[in-house]
Amino acid sequence: MNKFHNLLLENINTLKLLGIDFRIIIDNEIYENSSSNKKEHIKVQYKGKHYVEIVFFENIDYIFLLSLDSIVKDFCSIKKEKDIDEKILNFISNLKPNIKFKKTIENIKKTLKSTFSLDEIKFYLSANTKFFENIEFITSTERIIPYISCNIDKMRIPVILENLDLGYFVLIRNKGFTLYDYALIYKLNDYIKKNIENSFLENKFNIILDKSLNVLTIILETRVPGAEKHCENILKSAIKFGEILNLSNKNIQNLKFGSMIFDIGKIGIPEKILSKKGELTLEENNLIKKHVIYGYNLVSKIPTIPEEVKKIVLYHHEKWNGEGYPEGLTGDNIPLLAQIIGLLDTYYSLLEDRPYRSKLPKTKAIELIDSYSDVFFNPILVDVLKEVVKND
Repeated sequence: MNKFHNLLLENINTLKLLGIDFRIIIDNEIYENSSSNKKEHIKVQYKGKHYVEIVFFENIDYIFLLSLDSIVKDFCSIKKEKDIDEKILNFISNLKPNIKFKKTIENIKKTLKSTFSLDEIKFYLSANTKFFENIEFITSTERIIPYISCNIDKMRIPVILENLDLGYFVLIRNKGFTLYDYALIYKLNDYIKKNIENSFLENKFNIILDKSLNVLTIILETRVPGAEKHCENILKSAIKFGEILNLSNKNIQNLKFGSMIFDIGKIGIPEKILSKKGELTLEENNLIKKHVIYGYNLVSKIPTIPEEVKKIVLYHHEKWNGEGYPEGLTGDNIPLLAQIIGLLDTYYSLLEDRPYRSKLPKTKAIELIDSYSDVFFNPILVDVLKEVVKND
């Protein structure tokens, strides 16, 4: 046997002295120091001039893994990989941070596939995770093991953030993985987790904001009975508007948030005016109009609410011809999202009984809005409204 075989035997003795659980096969010789009840953490095979199989039953220092990998490859006459630091640098340079969780996962999958020449890579989302209910992922009910595992041609990388089992990657390479690959994944895992953590926190923030806005909607319901259902109707249709108009995911999210709180300023209007059955006086009407200012001042004190949502609160009563309030904006000077919410607010208001009038049938409501197309409302949005509500 050559000097590399002797180096292998020296490393095996070192492992025994350190009390490391392992099983190593060199050609037909078996060397082991393992407890039968332990699960395999790492299992790799080297097939060259000689056959070597290495199994570890616990975490091993990555520097030792790299050293052992180098010796085994020399022994088996297998070509060695590039310097690991160069591989790490290349991987990091190809990672593209994104606040969207799905895009982050897809970018990581693509980068891992390229770095390791994978035949296949999948990401499984834990079925217990509630932060990504609207994102399509393969879900798994399997218990997530808290360490990187490798079984010859399959490697699993857990994603655990804030003690939450988020999911795991499964990497498949038909020719198998080596100790070098495992050590490299070990080093890259911090970058992978940090990349995911940034997008995860963004999604978590949106859910927390969603719940906060729901609270505001409930508060409004106590002052304006029916407001919660009214907002729900607007929310559903606003999402359809966004999809038809090919708005960005961010703007569709802003439409959703805006539909929940656009009328929140009405909590500052006296209840006797909100529930008055007769015609409002000029003074009362002017006071009602101030609800957009009250609402804007309120949401402006909440820094987590996006600026686009605040503009919905302020401008949803502006009219296409400039006869709206609070600033008398005209045409496309009115923020598009505010135009959409304002139009939907009018439509669903017409379908509801109010203290000062009875509800209209759907056909009459559409006819009335259509008659004000290019007057009070953006004609393009009126056409979209017809499409959105035709199956209601």
